[in-house]
Amino acid sequence: MSVKSALIISGGVLAFALGVYRIASPREPSPEELYRQYMELSPFEQFEQKEELLKKAAQASYVPAMRQMADHNFLSKSDLKPDEYNYWIKKAADHGNPQAQYEAFTECVSENASEIFSYLVQADRQSYAPASLELGRLHACGAEEYGIMRDEGKAMEFYQKAAALNHPEALYLLYLMEKLEIPSREEAKRHPDAYARYLQQAQQQKAFPIMPPCMDGEDPRNCQSEGRIREVLKTYLPQNPKAVEWIQKSYR
Repeated sequence: MSVKSALIISGGVLAFALGVYRIASPREPSPEELYRQYMELSPFEQFEQKEELLKKAAQASYVPAMRQMADHNFLSKSDLKPDEYNYWIKKAADHGNPQAQYEAFTECVSENASEIFSYLVQADRQSYAPASLELGRLHACGAEEYGIMRDEGKAMEFYQKAAALNHPEALYLLYLMEKLEIPSREEAKRHPDAYARYLQQAQQQKAFPIMPPCMDGEDPRNCQSEGRIREVLKTYLPQNPKAVEWIQKSYR
């Protein structure tokens, strides 16, 4: 037998042996499979096994598992380290998850303001409506720690973006703005039916009460929804003259 033939035969035998080994050897489950197994176990079923499955999936950089790891309700308190929430939320945020990016801004404690703020910007760029709404609020109020000067015009752009993404609070806010005639006449002419649509969409999501009667001339003291209106206006339009005037009137 020639050397060449022997090498060919040896190679074939080796390939066959490797194939048998792969079939016989147990395959390591993927992160997705680990997370699926975790989800299939009930909260009270084999708790330690359930927690271990979640940790393995998270350590393999599976974003849903990383976000789950940040939730205190899914970990025993004895295992939860002080910085564990921050660690897992930021890890999920760094993998591009917009919800985690938003939570990294709103929930994580950090001395690096620019790092935290960058997560909010990234979430907004991915059209994550809560991030757009929060950016609008920051511009409406001003936030020196993030280098944001008060700019209500810029805030309106973010509010409109969040409303276009069907965020219920943004929809309701823009409806209230229309009732207070906060949009410019030019804006109202360009979008004559927009604000009625905002209210309709907000109502469909059952997030807010039906048209507030006190926005239609009724004495604010008789308006059942006046507290909610004050809350929205004070949060998102704290220095707008018309909003401030309505809030002051509602307290009389």
